[in-house]
Amino acid sequence: MLNVRRLAAIDMQLHGTRVILWEFGLGAGLCVAFGVLSVALGVRLLRYGLNWQLFLGLGLLSVGVNYLPLVIHGLDLARRGTVREEAGLDTSPDAARRYTVLQLWLLVPFALVALALAQRSQR
Repeated sequence: MLNVRRLAAIDMQLHGTRVILWEFGLGAGLCVAFGVLSVALGVRLLRYGLNWQLFLGLGLLSVGVNYLPLVIHGLDLARRGTVREEAGLDTSPDAARRYTVLQLWLLVPFALVALALAQRSQR
């Protein structure tokens, strides 16, 4: 199963803490902002039927919300200085490729939020 905290740590170790914190922050903020704008437009256009703006907005909102656990874990890892320990020793190209593919879970609505909550309740 995908470990959300480790995903954030591996990203931070491979690409740098600052770069990834900016990515997570902008990913969450911009996706939510554009999602809200798109949903608002889509709701106004509902009188003409379902529209692509509404679906785009809902998709952007779900991706933005999926970034929130990554932001929280990333900030915590950076503050504690435990990126290297949490990422583990395996930063081989195969491990990096595996976690790069696992990042596609960002596109599944609310998947990372559900995984992060489940992993938090297991601790």
